[in-house]
Amino acid sequence: VSHDIPFVSLGQAEMLLGDVNFDNDINAQDALLVLQHSVGLKKLYSIAAADVDGNQQADPKDALYILQKTVGLISAFPAEQ
Repeated sequence: VSHDIPFVSLGQAEMLLGDVNFDNDINAQDALLVLQHSVGLKKLYSIAAADVDGNQQADPKDALYILQKTVGLISAFPAEQ
């Protein structure tokens, strides 16, 4: 599956928006991490990677957008538009 998502600069490192676990792929694992973070079960390394809607937080709505992107229901995240 091809993901036409721009890399975002984090100082010296770059990240793929939506790739919460930094494995260079956007998938359900990333959405799961966001959901776990939103209920206090996990601490995310980067909120910026998870914040696909651009509201400065990682919440269930971001997980939904990640899943929608994973299955092809959306072609871009709201933060990219």
